[in-house]
Amino acid sequence: MGDFTAEYPPSTSEERVIVDAALETLAWSEHAYCVHDEHGVCIASATDCECEKRSPDALDLPEMIDGLVVEWDEHQRGQLVQQIIEFVNDPAVLADLEATGQSLEQCGHDFILTRNGHGAGFWDRGYGAAGDRLTAAVKPYGGVHATVLSVTAEDDPTVLYATVGIES
Repeated sequence: MGDFTAEYPPSTSEERVIVDAALETLAWSEHAYCVHDEHGVCIASATDCECEKRSPDALDLPEMIDGLVVEWDEHQRGQLVQQIIEFVNDPAVLADLEATGQSLEQCGHDFILTRNGHGAGFWDRGYGAAGDRLTAAVKPYGGVHATVLSVTAEDDPTVLYATVGIES
């Protein structure tokens, strides 16, 4: 039995669980690419950095965004939150989520994975027609990607703090 019922849309706290799972998935599924200053100098380099201008003090980024201490850009995070709330409050979507037995967390994961066409998502869980309908309901939102906007190291240079943007 899943966390959804067609009669009742998710509560605010349940929506928060879905959003947190979606953001977690976005962070572990997106690469951390180089960050440049206003002059085009690489100040934080990705593992595959080929930048021509690289600061000698450039920070070394982990391969994926989830290797950073992330603070999401609030405006862009808000847009993603609204999309998720709109999706999970659609009566037809709720009926399919109930039929599939999805958990709140899995819904957040599959919302991101399906939007980005990754190798898993609503269509790839054995849900049959309900999975196909959920996939179709997600597709109009288009892809969603995370981008490191800024990064700093405080006392411990192995712990990087990043502001991350979300692009739809």
